Amino acid sequence: MAVSIVIAAGTYIAGLWYRLKGGELSSYQGISNATLLHSFKWYLNRFTDAFLDICKVFITDTYENRYVLFAVGFIWTFTTVFIILRIAHLIKNGYIISTLYGSLALLLIPVSVYSMNLLSDGVFYYSLMLESVAVVWILPLLVLDEKGDFSHSEKWKEIICNLMVLCFILNLWGYMVVDNISYLASHISYEKSYAISERIVDRVEQTEGYKDMESIYLCGNIDQEKYDDVNFKNKSVIGNNIIPYETKTYTFFINIYLGENYTLLNDMDRSGMDKIEEIQRTLEFQDMPVWPELGCTKLIDNVMVVKLSEIE
Repeated sequence: MAVSIVIAAGTYIAGLWYRLKGGELSSYQGISNATLLHSFKWYLNRFTDAFLDICKVFITDTYENRYVLFAVGFIWTFTTVFIILRIAHLIKNGYIISTLYGSLALLLIPVSVYSMNLLSDGVFYYSLMLESVAVVWILPLLVLDEKGDFSHSEKWKEIICNLMVLCFILNLWGYMVVDNISYLASHISYEKSYAISERIVDRVEQTEGYKDMESIYLCGNIDQEKYDDVNFKNKSVIGNNIIPYETKTYTFFINIYLGENYTLLNDMDRSGMDKIEEIQRTLEFQDMPVWPELGCTKLIDNVMVVKLSEIE
């Protein structure tokens, strides 16, 4: 929490200093709002959103399996019950200050996970930015650790804690299954991308006059609807897309993975864009069919044109 506060304060001071010098901050990830003072209600909403975001993390597509959803629900239900019992026990025995500190610590956990939300409401957290959610999983573990020794009168607690351990295992199993499906989908995506790039190169080399080409122009993108996705429970899995969804990515597949050495107009500076506009105005280009029809590759003014889709 202290590190988060220092980072937030540093970001605010640096941004404010930059503004005072006449600079304009980027709007990316809400940076431009990070140096502005807001009303108390705004900060209260960010505080509330932190709790809502935590809830969303634990109720996502990952937990569509009803057994895993039950496991997560069981863990957090009894974690909450044990925490409430612990608070009641502390108050009953006069540990008021400890109770206040402990309760404050619980309230600050979601805020520490989503600390950047306190600077701006334009922040979007990517998966790799959510490793701090692991802090939240410490709570059930602390509860289990605190309930390590049981008397004969607390056998029900022992049963519940053992069930929580089993639910943890089930939850981890759910993560493993979904992660492996996603990695499989990513691998299939790579294979599809490699195969399509190889087909493009074959078509180029079969085009009349291809040896005279000075550069290559890839127009548009492959229609991905023609290629089946990997589905899990009727939902498309992360990593399904054909990788060359942007023209620059074709450079990696064609020039690096396939060992070619083409100059792509799409990757060039303004001169390349001017050449693309010039080609698009020609009747030859406009009459070309779309990939994979015969004639979707053609040499125009020493530029090998590959028409993957129509211009939007």
